[in-house]
Formats: sequence, structure tokens, C-alpha cells
Amino acid sequence: MNLLSLKYVIEVDKAKSISKAAQNLFMGQPNLSKAIKELERELGITIFRRTAKGVAPTREGAEFLSHASTILSQVDELESMYKVPEEKSIRFSVSVPRADYISCAFTDFLSRMKRGAPLSVSFKEANSMTAIRDVTAGKSNLAIIRCPNLFEGDYLSFLEEQQLRREVLWEYSMGILMSKHHPLAPLSEIPYGALVNYTEVAYGDFEAPASSCAQTIAETPMQPSAKCIYLYEQGTQYQLLREVAGAYLWSPPVTKPFLEKNELVLRHCSISSLGSKDLVVYPKDYELNAWEKMFVQSVKSAARTCLLV
Repeated sequence: MNLLSLKYVIEVDKAKSISKAAQNLFMGQPNLSKAIKELERELGITIFRRTAKGVAPTREGAEFLSHASTILSQVDELESMYKVPEEKSIRFSVSVPRADYISCAFTDFLSRMKRGAPLSVSFKEANSMTAIRDVTAGKSNLAIIRCPNLFEGDYLSFLEEQQLRREVLWEYSMGILMSKHHPLAPLSEIPYGALVNYTEVAYGDFEAPASSCAQTIAETPMQPSAKCIYLYEQGTQYQLLREVAGAYLWSPPVTKPFLEKNELVLRHCSISSLGSKDLVVYPKDYELNAWEKMFVQSVKSAARTCLLV
């Protein structure tokens, strides 16, 4: 078994047809069929079964394909991490949510670029709808957007309408970020009702992709805090959390070094509806270049460090 064999079966699974997969791989169908049979014989399982519409994985095949996909993804990540792209001119434009793990990933990405190479980089922090508009208007080649589970259907429908491809970077639950001196900081899990008398720090430029989101918000048990400070940039929020008594912020997971540096804590909240996903999006007819792939892998690596909190 080798990496090429894994790529073959992954492509067959995507195409749902050996003949189509052979075309995509620029090889003859008999050679592809032979390679799959040899792999099945080596493994002692049947990976695909024939159907009226082409081929589909067997139960054992589906399990093998899942592992194969993970292996190929890890190989791609290793190549992106250590192989410097050979492009002479570096052009890169991205719109992202306000998030420390993405800032760390961007710093790591820049540190790996060739010194002295012509460089044109645009890094814009924006809400999800602005980031999507940047991509559709050609202002950014790709974007990272924050997709709350409450509005996932609306976001995914909107991305399809805009002909944008999407990939989940990671999924997480939002927590409560606050000063380590906050009255609620000693609690390991904070009851949602306990927040009502404290000051919420929030971004004031939230937008929804459809009017139905307004109904979703109205139907959720969540209610805004009686006290709220709306921000439109990231730099001030941590100072507010440290210095405004009782201030808190809904936040994705962050790293322990970040918390220690800013004298903050991140706590779970009893409300369970605040799951979220960060997605990378770009036009369906666009192929990410080597630098963009490197940035995405840096973001994925940075996200994994947040899971340790």
C-alpha cells in the first residue's frame, strides 16, 4: 500500500465512478481498476461495491476511506508546513473573523515566507457577511467565516447561492471570557442567568445571511445582557475585560498562554445552543495557490492548540 493507492480510492469515492475517476486522474480505467483490486487483495477487504449509479463504499470500505482521507490530509499538511512554495511573487488576500488563534496563524504564516521575495499581503478582520462579500467581489481570494450553529442552514444556503466552496476548519462551543478577578471566575461552569447583572462586550457589526435569522434569534431562549458595550475592532476588548468591573465576552476557545498573558479566564456556560464552526470559503471555480494552502494549514494547526484549554 502506498500514498498513490490512497489517492486512487479517494478519487473513486468522490467521483462515485471508476471511469470518471480514471479521467480525473488522467489514467486508463483498466489500470485504475487493477490498482484498486490489488489494494483490496492486500488489505483483505472489499472497498467498493457496484451500484446502478456507479460504485459505493462497503462498510469496511467507508472506514478505510475515512482513515485514508485523514492520512492524505496529514501528508498535505506536512508538505505545506515544510515545503516553501517556489512562486517568485507572493500575493495573498484574506478576510477573517476577529480571533487570536487566526492572528497567531497569520504570524506563523508570514514567518515562513521567503525573505526578499516580492510581497503583497492583505489581511482584513471582518464579520462573516463582510468577509463573504469580499470574496464574491474579488477583494479577497478566500475568507474564514464564523458560522453559529443556530444559523448554519442560512449560512450554507447563502454560500451555495454565491457559488462558494466551504471547508470546516474546526467546531467548538463558545465560552465566557473574563478577567481572572471577575466575581464569576471561580466557577468552572457559569449559569447563563448569572450573566444578567454583568456587562457584555460584543462586536456591534453582526450580520445574518437571511431574514429568517431574525426569527431564529427571537425564538432562542437567549436574551441580550442589560448592559452591553459594542466594539468594532479587536484591540480594545481585552483591556475592557481587565479594567471594566464585571465585563465578559462570548469567545471561542483560546490558548493558555493567551489567557495568562492577558490575566483572563475562559469558562463554560450552562446554555448549550452556542456551538459554532469556523469555515474557510472561496469561489467554486478557484483553486487555492501554495501560499493560501499554507495559510489554511497554519490556521488548522493554531486551532488545535486552542483545544487544549
